[in-house]
Amino acid sequence: MDLTSPMPSPDDGPDRSATSRLRTLFQRVAAARSRSNPKLERWLLVAAGVAFLILFGVGVARFPSVPGASLSALPIVLLALIGVPATVVLNAAEYGMSARLLNRRPLGADALRVSILSSAANLLPLPGAALVRSRALTHLGDGYARAIGATVLVGLTWLAVTLALAGVVITVTGTSLGLVPLIAGVLGVVVTYQVARRKLRSESLPRVFATLVVVEVAFVAVSGLRLWFALAAVGFPDLPAAAAMSIASVVATAVGFFPGGLGLREALSAAMAPLVGLPPEIAIVASGLDRLTGTAVLGVATLVLLRFRRFSTPQTDS
Repeated sequence: MDLTSPMPSPDDGPDRSATSRLRTLFQRVAAARSRSNPKLERWLLVAAGVAFLILFGVGVARFPSVPGASLSALPIVLLALIGVPATVVLNAAEYGMSARLLNRRPLGADALRVSILSSAANLLPLPGAALVRSRALTHLGDGYARAIGATVLVGLTWLAVTLALAGVVITVTGTSLGLVPLIAGVLGVVVTYQVARRKLRSESLPRVFATLVVVEVAFVAVSGLRLWFALAAVGFPDLPAAAAMSIASVVATAVGFFPGGLGLREALSAAMAPLVGLPPEIAIVASGLDRLTGTAVLGVATLVLLRFRRFSTPQTDS
């Protein structure tokens, strides 16, 4: 089954090319927001791109004058070969958990493909990842409203777990300011579970939600590891700084209308850097390296998917 089409069509024969299907996917995802105000969406994309280029350019220009700053290639290689692929796998696991909340069980290969497509769609000036996942869930047999609900619930759990874990790291290794995100994150997990219990009314919810939290903990750990690799690449392998930048990434992503938090994540990272003793220029360069490396790896993965993309029939939990 083609996860990117809303319903079968007589024109969608088995010989339809993967390139055409992927192009249709991005057209549909973009249309979900661009119909409302396409001019505004284009200006947001341009503004985000310009903001990123300016911030990253300033960071790179000031980089040589920062005491202790040095560029190392090995952490960037590790980021590309370990951090980004691990993120793709955990993205797939996260999508699988959103399906499990609806008592569905997608095949692993399909979950990986949705992970790659949703990550690529998140580069659009809208929450593309959420829309791609929601559309994929509808092809597992659920209505669009339930699919969106499960996707949003998983996203809120990710946000809450990120805040909680980042708060723990900052508090233990840095400053008591970490108590703020820690408390907010714990409360967020509790509230999200209560909402899921009222809306989904599933007997298996406690087990599924606990597994979702474990997946999100692993996801946050990998995200922090990626930022630690990026910081190590510029000579500042600092764990509290990586945690603070994780919070900046969450906030930038939650805003939604910036493509993947482009520009906004770098600005927030620079703003939060002094709180953990990190030069703002280093935070900007490290965040930019993480973004550019991730985009490059995802670009290669998407090209591979264009060539070999096939989808299997989903399964239903008994």
